[in-house]
Amino acid sequence: MRYIIFLLNFFFAAIAFAQDSPEQTNALKLATDGKIPEAITAFEAILAKDPNNFNAIDIISQLYKSTGNLPMQFKYVSKALALKPNSEAWNYKKAELEIKLGHPDNAITLLDGYMAKNGESAVIHFMKGQALDAQEKYQMAIGAYNKSLKINPEYAQPLYFRAIDFSYLNRYENAIEDFTKVIQAGSELDEIYQRRGFAFHMLGKYAEAIADYGKAIQLNPDNLFAWTNRGVAYSKTGEMEKAAADFKHDIAIHPKNTDAYFEYASLLESQKKYTEALPNIEKAVSLTNSNAMFYAMHAKILLSLDRNAEGLAAAEKILQLQPNSPDGFILKASALQNLDRDAEAITLLTTAIANDPSNYLFYSLRSAVYKKLGKTAEANADNEKAKQLGTK
Repeated sequence: MRYIIFLLNFFFAAIAFAQDSPEQTNALKLATDGKIPEAITAFEAILAKDPNNFNAIDIISQLYKSTGNLPMQFKYVSKALALKPNSEAWNYKKAELEIKLGHPDNAITLLDGYMAKNGESAVIHFMKGQALDAQEKYQMAIGAYNKSLKINPEYAQPLYFRAIDFSYLNRYENAIEDFTKVIQAGSELDEIYQRRGFAFHMLGKYAEAIADYGKAIQLNPDNLFAWTNRGVAYSKTGEMEKAAADFKHDIAIHPKNTDAYFEYASLLESQKKYTEALPNIEKAVSLTNSNAMFYAMHAKILLSLDRNAEGLAAAEKILQLQPNSPDGFILKASALQNLDRDAEAITLLTTAIANDPSNYLFYSLRSAVYKKLGKTAEANADNEKAKQLGTK
């Protein structure tokens, strides 16, 4: 079944030459029979004799696409474009491959060159937007999608990717508007509802978010993000049992989804169910060792269980990943204080204050340590400073 689309392409592309040449007829039959390596060898033999056989180049590029061999697909798409340099389709295909191969700048140069010679094109502006997205130039990508939609207002792809870029730029109202237009145009994909749900979520419109996440789940029960995102939205509306059920279901179907473990641990921690929370955050940490937020939750839970030495180690991990993390300073200082390493806690908090003198929590915690040490004047001074900053 995986070759059906390609087989249709083979049929139409090959009509022009397959009837007269036994070699070409045999190569096409190998392709339509699904014998892809053999078909590639046959078409390469044809091209060795006739390097400019465009139909053979077209088909072999599709064959390499079916195998996922991007460099070889790029080679033959480039050959096709050299034969038809003003073809919109082949400029599009080569630019798409440049992006997939990690060269979006080459794609932009190619696409701009095409439009300079042949005029503006909705699909070429769309692909330029894709290249700009690959460079994380989201505002510029939106500009390219705008130009695409100006030429063809019913072109759904630039509308969808413009919506995604609006979300990246925290322009959630714009994102919702575009996602809604895509849905109204007839697209019933779980990813669209999941992304629109997230935009609603970020605006605090949790009922709408829950509805969209639910639709995404209905369309695709295996959606990677909808279950946990809906669980978070449920927790925001106080529906904790539903939230827990969604997190647990996501963990069951996606046992390597770190976000599901983290969010479930966070929910349990908020309910002071620290013993239940601990294995979930430990699983998240075991799956990725580069997320400071995970270590912060790990340290917080460990400290709540009076496992202070382990909590200290987790807090130190935060500061290794983010040397100026407020959570890292606070959690490490709390662990040091709990371990009666008060002088170290004072030194750490003094460093934290030098780094960010506007954070009232640093002063408040240092005040508590000074008070523990009987340094009343220093404790009172820090307490007053914490009050001043806390009211701003």
